[in-house]
Amino acid sequence: MGNHINVVEYLLEKTDFEVHLRYQNSRGENVLHLASRLCNPEMFRLLVPRFQDGLTQIDHHGETALLRIIKSSPVSRVQYESARIMLESDTFRDRNDEGGRRNPLQVAVQVGDLNMCRALINIGNMNPLDALTRDSEGRMVLKDELLQNGENKEPILQFLFTHAMNQLECIFIS
Repeated sequence: MGNHINVVEYLLEKTDFEVHLRYQNSRGENVLHLASRLCNPEMFRLLVPRFQDGLTQIDHHGETALLRIIKSSPVSRVQYESARIMLESDTFRDRNDEGGRRNPLQVAVQVGDLNMCRALINIGNMNPLDALTRDSEGRMVLKDELLQNGENKEPILQFLFTHAMNQLECIFIS
């Protein structure tokens, strides 16, 4: 929690320290949840390769470290870089369902973060259709109209629609 990179590096070098990475506090938070408070990409570069199982662990609020990063405000370069590190990990690519809990793409849409939507789809290979649905007239619309940042609604919808169409086109071609 003190964001002491050098201390974490030292501890990770110690034999049998891996068991301490799996610790969860009384709120169900693991070291990745705690690291998501400050979003230091260097901390995620150290922890993610050593604690892949922690990527999809949820706390008592049903949130993963990635969801916490997506919901953090204001979002800055360090949040995007921290998210990218998690999205590029082998475990995330193998199980990008976030442990069956809240869909990170839907959360990014809810907070109106187009850049995070881009990262989740382009790096995390998330399915844009997870955030879209059809309205009563058959048009593609956002599943959740409760955007906290309404000014990004149209750009997000257009981005998701374009990627969904590309994905469907690839399916039909193969």
